[in-house]
Amino acid sequence: MLLKGLFEVRDAVRPISACEMALIRLAYAAELPPTDRLVKDLMDGNATPVRTQAPTSAASSRAPMASAPKGAPALNMVPAPAAENAPTLRALEDIALLAQKNGAPVLKVHIENDMHLVKLEAGRLEFRPSPRAPRSLAGDLQQKLRDWTGARWTVSISNEPGQPTLAEAKKNAKAARIESVMQAPVVRAVLDRFPGAEIAAVRDVTHEDAPLPQPEMDE
Repeated sequence: MLLKGLFEVRDAVRPISACEMALIRLAYAAELPPTDRLVKDLMDGNATPVRTQAPTSAASSRAPMASAPKGAPALNMVPAPAAENAPTLRALEDIALLAQKNGAPVLKVHIENDMHLVKLEAGRLEFRPSPRAPRSLAGDLQQKLRDWTGARWTVSISNEPGQPTLAEAKKNAKAARIESVMQAPVVRAVLDRFPGAEIAAVRDVTHEDAPLPQPEMDE
């Protein structure tokens, strides 16, 4: 429990709160019988079912349940509540959108500009940070994902190149679209007619229906 508390304090956004929660769990555990006595009672078949529910932090709400030896009375362990309506995160864009919805604009900027995605699966995220990324980005994002989804997440740094950042991908898509438009004969003719002209942006214009002719008024 102490080692787990140390890891939580190290990775938490608010280390003091994480430390207080670890101390509270230790206080609850102090009231339990000694471990050797519990094991002996279980092996002898004389154990009294124990029900404990110590407060847990978001980082420890998915701790695995302990199993009793075969043939011994099972302990009434309290399972961690399952996360309801947890968002599905399939891409880095989903995580950036989740940060925006939860009022974390600074973290959203770092997700879009400083993260090269390497692997993303349920409960696990690997990325290569950019040189401008803060050192605490992995720990901060891990804690936020646990708070926002109610599930255990592991966010780690990788040495693999990874994908372009969201900002780079957006910039590359814009450049590719402009290059495609420049190949159109009409656009090419305009650029040749006005040397130095550049395409600033490409927008999709919805053609509105032409207005109906107004009936003529008799004089």
